[in-house]
Amino acid sequence: MIINKTKNQNIISFFLVFSLLTIIQGFIPLRPWFYCSVLVSFIILVYPHILFKKNIFFLYLYFLFVIIKFSLGVKLNIPDYLFEFVICILCVSLLDLGISERINKEKIVSLIIILTTFMALCSIPILISSPGLLRAFASGSKESIKLMDSYFKYGLANYYLPHAIPIIIPGLIYRIKFKIGDYKKELIILVVLIGFVILSGATMPLFFSIILVFLCCFIRNKLSLLKKTMIIILTIIFIIIINDKIMIMLLEKIIQFIPDSFGNMQYKMSSIKEYVEFGQMVGSLNDREILYNLSWNTFCDNFVIGQNNVNLIGGHMYIVDKLALFGIVGTVPLFWFFITLIKKAFKSIDRFAVLYYLLGILSGFLMLILKGVQGLEIFLFLFVILPFLCMTKKNVNK
Repeated sequence: MIINKTKNQNIISFFLVFSLLTIIQGFIPLRPWFYCSVLVSFIILVYPHILFKKNIFFLYLYFLFVIIKFSLGVKLNIPDYLFEFVICILCVSLLDLGISERINKEKIVSLIIILTTFMALCSIPILISSPGLLRAFASGSKESIKLMDSYFKYGLANYYLPHAIPIIIPGLIYRIKFKIGDYKKELIILVVLIGFVILSGATMPLFFSIILVFLCCFIRNKLSLLKKTMIIILTIIFIIIINDKIMIMLLEKIIQFIPDSFGNMQYKMSSIKEYVEFGQMVGSLNDREILYNLSWNTFCDNFVIGQNNVNLIGGHMYIVDKLALFGIVGTVPLFWFFITLIKKAFKSIDRFAVLYYLLGILSGFLMLILKGVQGLEIFLFLFVILPFLCMTKKNVNK
């Protein structure tokens, strides 16, 4: 087959738009899995070598184990696992094509950032008038899906986007600090995205975003300075943690600054304060602790091949849930596949962007450990957009 780079780039961009842009999904009753499947089929047709990459072998092993589990009667939602498989193939394909210059990395990055910013801008006025709306989509019930579809027509982002945004924050800050590309626009985009995360009411992504911005602002090329900065930060955190009174006072101040419209965030901070003060989980924190313990205990009971009863899986921690359901035997191949993607990208990362890249990777995996989120946005930002942001060469000394 004759490969036309420009034509292929346009086709890939077209299907990425339809896969990510919620306003399209609001008017056309087709889910992202359809567009992603068509896109992956096209990429494999044009670049069949993708299927024979060494790292993709580990992905095959993981899904072979999924099929074996399903054939043994485990009640797995196979469409979800097929979509996960398609997303993984898409990520390894885009990363490989970008590194090999078969597609233009900058154009892919610009497209995804523009789409993300557009959805954030559309979502901000909706979330101001209806705080906590995105959390209503998390249940996955028929009612929430129907409500989600109605708001998609107005451009509201899905529940996973605010959880994915912290992953690319270090990459954006790297480009802004080193004045790469249109860095002034990227600064505005960064402000818009953080504003969207704040209004989404997602506590953990907001916490990650604040920490990442703080850390990235202190990164310098001299590692010794970074070490000094990290020691200071860790010392402050340690002092706060070991002193209950300081932590309670700090949490009270934070709660005072949270507007009443962010009731869910206020509730979580109050729950954390009560836990520090009285030593007992309450409210949503208690519910989350129960789910965490359920997955951990299930994994510990059968850590080799996992549990066959999906009702014993907490469903709130992506990585631990995988371990509980598939054990070490079924989960290690998937994680090794993730590691191969990171190693492949790392070889092409600009030397000045290494620390920013590692911070983005760390935030992504912490999100997968502490939350039950996954999907297109999380994986695409973690394995494609973040490394592409950090691959631009810039020989400067800041």
